[in-house]
Amino acid sequence: MRNAFWGARALSLMAPFVLSACLSSQGSAPSDTTTIDDLPPALTPCIQEPGSADEFVLDGSYRVETTDEVAALQPFHRITGDLVIESEDLTILVLPNLCTVEGDILVHKNTELVVALMGELRHVGGELRVYDNPKLGNLGVESLALVESDLTILGNEVLGPLSLRSLGLVGGDLWIGTNENLSGLSLKSLQAVSGTFRISGNDELTDVDLPILNEIGVALSVSRNDKLEILNLDALTIPPATILVERNKAIREFHLSTLWEAESINISQNEKLIEVDLENLLVAENLRLFGNAELSSVNLKQLESVTNQLEIRSCPALHDYDFQNLKSLGNLYLNQQKADVLNFDSLVRVEQDFHLYHIDDLQQLSLPKLERTGSFAIYNAHGLAEINVPKLRIVNGLRIEDCLDMDRFDLPALETIDGNQLRIRDNIELVDFDLSSLTTYTGNWISITKNPKLPQCKVDDLIEILMENNQQFSMDIDQNKYQPNCD
Repeated sequence: MRNAFWGARALSLMAPFVLSACLSSQGSAPSDTTTIDDLPPALTPCIQEPGSADEFVLDGSYRVETTDEVAALQPFHRITGDLVIESEDLTILVLPNLCTVEGDILVHKNTELVVALMGELRHVGGELRVYDNPKLGNLGVESLALVESDLTILGNEVLGPLSLRSLGLVGGDLWIGTNENLSGLSLKSLQAVSGTFRISGNDELTDVDLPILNEIGVALSVSRNDKLEILNLDALTIPPATILVERNKAIREFHLSTLWEAESINISQNEKLIEVDLENLLVAENLRLFGNAELSSVNLKQLESVTNQLEIRSCPALHDYDFQNLKSLGNLYLNQQKADVLNFDSLVRVEQDFHLYHIDDLQQLSLPKLERTGSFAIYNAHGLAEINVPKLRIVNGLRIEDCLDMDRFDLPALETIDGNQLRIRDNIELVDFDLSSLTTYTGNWISITKNPKLPQCKVDDLIEILMENNQQFSMDIDQNKYQPNCD
């Protein structure tokens, strides 16, 4: 469904960038197609009036290795095949009149190439690849509007700031990677990338200008750009399947406030990241925030559903978790966090696991609407004094362990543990629990131990009830408070 939708959408986006005048079309130009008057003055060397013959068309493919071959190519406006530039001697490439290449353009393994200027180039019918040019410092393709397949600029060690300011549509993947000296990237006209959009390993890149990018067809990956500080994708409304923002040492802000649906979002190991804005996100399949040491603000207030996994781990500066509209989850893993506020007031169902591990400062956990989950586990939650889950009826496992400040937990509606885990242990302040409706346990092991203030009679009463329906489980019942009678 995504591919079919993208195909139709891409055709509508391509229309403004189809330069029929550059392609020597016959007859009059349609009224909704870009005309000569619409084009910037710099493009006029490419233009032929509709119906006129173009004397500057090179039929077939062309390979450039010498300066003489560059000179022979300079008058041409259009190449009907591929253009390959690969040379050990060429230092300067200037193609001042080239407007269209109907096949691929490949600029690679030019060991001495310093400058490549194709300032009139607007349309590439195949892919454009510029890679492994170790001395290329200046790439001039500022008029490029449409690449119908992949656009790759990769491994050009000294390439300086790059302007793709006219680029509107990439019909395949767009990859800007491992250009170690690239400090700026202008994509101010880019509206859509039909494949994967990847910006990675550009050590000096500080800024990416993407003010109107609204569609990515497959994936967005922004990783290992050591000086990139802000990533603003607030214009993105038709999301890719996967969003990855990873290991960008200097990035401080990530904005995607117009996004309402995503399959997978992974924001990981960005050392200086402070703010993530996903203000209008409603539905995600996977959402992961991991290892962002300074992340203190995440806006997910509208989030209603995470169908697979919500994971927040090792983001120690993040204290407030406002999931006030979240109704359903596949899995929750909240691990190695501080939590002043944890709001799951609308959560009704967790399909698999609800796990809080190594949580500090959270004083009370309230899940007023939760009715069912898989495994329910609270482990090493220091500061947590109370748990109140009044409507939870069925779980696949229950683990309350190493909660040093908890004095009670209440699961008064819990009827069934349909699984193989019942562990209540190492809670040194626990004095009471409400499991008054629990009658069924299908597992084979129960551990209720090392709760020095929990009356043993309370434990014994629970075990007696469970044994009425299951006499097959083994037990570790020890080191609780000796109190033979709870009356």
